[in-house]
Amino acid sequence: MQKPYQAPRKMRLALSLCSLACLVFPGAAFAQAADNLVVTAPRLSGYWAMTGPNLITLTIGPFSGVRILYSGETDTRDICLMRHLAGGLSATCAVGAEANASGGIDEDHVKLRWWSGPAELRFDGVWDRASTIAGQFSGGLAGVRVTGHIPATLIKVIRPVAGENPAATAAVGEVLADLRQGALSRGRYEPGAMKRVWRAGTWPGVKAVWGQFAYLGEIHVHWQAKQPDMRESVYEMQAGDHLALCRVGQSPRGLVNDFACQEAAGA
Repeated sequence: MQKPYQAPRKMRLALSLCSLACLVFPGAAFAQAADNLVVTAPRLSGYWAMTGPNLITLTIGPFSGVRILYSGETDTRDICLMRHLAGGLSATCAVGAEANASGGIDEDHVKLRWWSGPAELRFDGVWDRASTIAGQFSGGLAGVRVTGHIPATLIKVIRPVAGENPAATAAVGEVLADLRQGALSRGRYEPGAMKRVWRAGTWPGVKAVWGQFAYLGEIHVHWQAKQPDMRESVYEMQAGDHLALCRVGQSPRGLVNDFACQEAAGA
């Protein structure tokens, strides 16, 4: 009887690191916090911009183990919607593979924790009871602690947000129309973006007609030097009782170079 295939150890480690990298930044979701947290902060509901280092890299050393390295410069890396629920908080973020999760707060201390496969990520922050949650990320991989805490701050988004790019706003509707009809319009996309845009077509909400757009701000989508460095506009979109966060990036030529949407769970 043939044995089931098992990937080599180096490959399994690389896949695990990829899972952790997707969690680190841009952070995609806030996940299950400590079980006994008592939520006393309905004012946390709303949109929050996550600021953090521009460049984040994972390294592996024979003695140092897995380490997270980051640059000193900071930028807005993600925009998240937090909502106060009976049992805690729900959150949906514009960037990342795991968009919807939950968390909580005890007095002014925010503790967030989530998983992606063997990768674990924690956020510890202090809320100033106004517009800022200052803290840091840390994590682990398959039970191994990852060194190198990443400073991060959540800043409340005050709407309406200035600086909307009309071309980016129009591009959101145009890309969704292309994905609904199953064909990308010639001359609208950068060649290297086709695969990323088509990936957005697997989102179930692409078939809906999203009638209301609201600009939430601009984010810097970039975490490793080898990845494309893009600035993208983020929008709140509504269709009946459904709500989603969509982001679009455009090249200097005005062509779409990235697009993705995340639907808010329980909206």
